[in-house]
Amino acid sequence: MPCKLGISHYLGEEGTELLNGNGRFAFVSAHIPEKPTNSSLFASLVTRLKNQGFSVICDIDARTAPAWGFQTEETFLAAFNIDFLRLDAGYSHDDFLSFAKRIPVAFNASTLTEAQKIEILQINPKAISIPHAPTTIYEPQ
Repeated sequence: MPCKLGISHYLGEEGTELLNGNGRFAFVSAHIPEKPTNSSLFASLVTRLKNQGFSVICDIDARTAPAWGFQTEETFLAAFNIDFLRLDAGYSHDDFLSFAKRIPVAFNASTLTEAQKIEILQINPKAISIPHAPTTIYEPQ
């Protein structure tokens, strides 16, 4: 599988200089407990990354959308113009399969069996696999 090196960028790193993303991935998290839910700051971070040419993957858990004032993960994704959601704690495999049918998803490669990965990719060939520490993103061909 081809890979694209990417970056991780978090709230609190707003002053960090960004190079041109050239379509690479930027990993952000919306469920870091020590960071408050600040919609305008988060929107600014995502906009800045996208303006620099990055595709944004956002790490969420089952509590993220309601904590940020959204009814669903889909509305959270749309509100911030995020390219992929990486589903973390609180989602079952069936939940993941349901999301993979409806929205762009990324999955933590270290938490799924090979059969589960194949099942997700059959449902959504554009789903992407990322390792636990997301510095390299593996994309399906």
